[in-house]
Amino acid sequence: MITKRNTILIFVIFSFLFYIDKIIFGPFSFIKIQDTFDSEFSKCFNTGKLFFEYGFFAWYPNYPGGIPAYASHVPPFHLSCLLLMIFPAWVLYNSLVIIFMIFAGYGMYRFLCEYMKLSYWISLAGGIFFSLSTQIQLEPEIYIVFSHVFPLFFVWFIDIVQPNNLQKKIIFPIIGLNFVFLISYPVLSFPHFLILQILLVLLMKYSHKEITKKLLKWSVIIWTGYVLICIPSLYSLWEFVPFVSRTYSLYPINFSSFTNFIKVTIYNIFILISARSMVFVLIIAGFSLIPYSKKVKRAFLIMIILLILSGFFDSTLSGVLANTIFEKMDLRHFYWTLPFIFIVFVFTTLDELFSNGKLAVRYFFSSIIGLVFLFLLLYPLKKLSISIFLLNFIPFLITCCVYNYKKYARFISLIN
Repeated sequence: MITKRNTILIFVIFSFLFYIDKIIFGPFSFIKIQDTFDSEFSKCFNTGKLFFEYGFFAWYPNYPGGIPAYASHVPPFHLSCLLLMIFPAWVLYNSLVIIFMIFAGYGMYRFLCEYMKLSYWISLAGGIFFSLSTQIQLEPEIYIVFSHVFPLFFVWFIDIVQPNNLQKKIIFPIIGLNFVFLISYPVLSFPHFLILQILLVLLMKYSHKEITKKLLKWSVIIWTGYVLICIPSLYSLWEFVPFVSRTYSLYPINFSSFTNFIKVTIYNIFILISARSMVFVLIIAGFSLIPYSKKVKRAFLIMIILLILSGFFDSTLSGVLANTIFEKMDLRHFYWTLPFIFIVFVFTTLDELFSNGKLAVRYFFSSIIGLVFLFLLLYPLKKLSISIFLLNFIPFLITCCVYNYKKYARFISLIN
């Protein structure tokens, strides 16, 4: 029997089935080469080897000419570097993809059920959907840790901070939070997910100002602690900036910058990322329910803020940041936060739909508009259009089937 206590088993089983090749084939299973085994894993392995052999060291010699050891995504004592000295790379990779998929699904389920107060089955579906979405989104690399585990990180944070929790119950969340911080990459997590966390605290739930202030205060404290832990790498990267050959494409501001911002935000960010996350059609449908629910309005507001930030930093409008510290930061990666808020918005609207049958006509009419628009948009892409269109059509079809089943079941119960 499925209960809230054993719900995590659903995500464990689902993740093991999704990555069955990792279990059956072991070292011969599929891996991701680009930006994972061709760079991050090899760098972490060599760094860990030097650390185990020489202890703390300041110069990494394995690049031509060498570079400062701490001028990297992670310091030599990072958890990934240490684990690669204990386990083969394939064991660590296979374990992390499965663990992160479980964390993604279970975290989203808890976030929707406990924080957003959605129904159990909607929350469960949202968790399964998010765990799948994180594996096929635009950049599913495991070292972008927070794009997978942020929902669980956030509910662990709530578990620790909320006053009604017993001391025994916060031990595991504290361990979990520290594990996420130790395994994540600071320059790929901060400030993107700090901003997302602050937006959730300010806009999503609490009407009591004292609780909001407390959550906001502890958000800043916890993330400040994370930054302080990562100071060796962050400071070394800052010192190393003048010697880096990387070019920065920040242009002077003119009228075309604003048109580029609109194009990038709507097409490159919103349409393409939501389509790759399988939710474009359901987001368009959800727009029709915004006037009927405060929760939907708040999720929509957070989504708009993150879209604007993502579009700004990814467009030529970011030229206003030329010759500042911000041009050296990968702030364009704010779009990593979008799959999370897209799915929160979608399942909040679905919860509203299933609780209020009067909204069905406008919801499904908007869905059809979204499907037609997506088809016309993707048609020139030929083969790619088929897969992306199907990724968005299938969730729409499942929604229709579930809604009609519930409607039929309600009708039968009335007859009986």
